[in-house]
Amino acid sequence: MTLPGGGTVPSRKVVEIGPARQRLAAGQAVRPDDIRSFPDLPVLPETLLGMELQIRKRAADLNEITRLILSDLGAALQIMRLASREYGHAESKARPVEEIVADIGLEACLEAMARRPARRSAEQPAVFETWAHSRKIAELCFEIAQSAPGSAHPADAYLVGLFHALGSLPGVLGWERGLPIAANPTLVGLRIAEAWAFPACVVEFFTERRKRQPSGHWVGMVDHAHKLAALSSTRLHTVNGF
Repeated sequence: MTLPGGGTVPSRKVVEIGPARQRLAAGQAVRPDDIRSFPDLPVLPETLLGMELQIRKRAADLNEITRLILSDLGAALQIMRLASREYGHAESKARPVEEIVADIGLEACLEAMARRPARRSAEQPAVFETWAHSRKIAELCFEIAQSAPGSAHPADAYLVGLFHALGSLPGVLGWERGLPIAANPTLVGLRIAEAWAFPACVVEFFTERRKRQPSGHWVGMVDHAHKLAALSSTRLHTVNGF
């Protein structure tokens, strides 16, 4: 599987979520079904174009398709949700993206991804900033795992980096008005990861973060990636004379 970072390893801005709001008024906790019914995620237009070009080919490149999906937070989330619905909550956890695509089919995957194309003229800048940030941290986590053999599988490290900002999505996408737990990004991320049957490594990251374990395996890696990203940004500004 080829990842966006390089290496290879085997429209409305505010959405009311009625059931969650009703449970908030009744003093009840949000249920997984509330999260599973969240609106579709925006997918970058260049990702959709790349998928369409692959579908037109006589023989699509599964590695390239996987790279496209995992380079786009919205696309990856849509595919993970699709897998959860198709296979059931428990069975979808162990399936890598390339297996999901090969099994479900390109047309079904593209349909899921194309439900809400991101539009730079209509979407808040925060959407594109969050998508770019998530990809950057994912690439750095991948590199960190590669540089320390045995510490973590690079593919898992990439996924943890890509999904580390799940808890910010309610604020970025305007879901927080219907989500009682929106003020707790770590809990939001954990609940989304659980409800949409994310891989164990992603759930473990949010569990570590919620338990405030700065030395936790995944938390430490993501925090390290953020430091590297900040250092890279500082160097870039220096080179450009800022």
